[in-house]
Amino acid sequence: MADLSVFIDESGDFGVYEKHAPYYLITLVLHDQSKSISEQVAYLKQHQNERSI
Repeated sequence: MADLSVFIDESGDFGVYEKHAPYYLITLVLHDQSKSISEQVAYLKQHQNERSI
């Protein structure tokens, strides 16, 4: 049996509509733990470092 990880992140506010922040975002990441994501993480870190220069 495979292990599946679920990561959930949200950003925004369900309150009164504010013109400066009109969106509410939900991000779901599903990851099969039997498959490595180290290559994708290294790629992401490399591009984050390049953008911070």
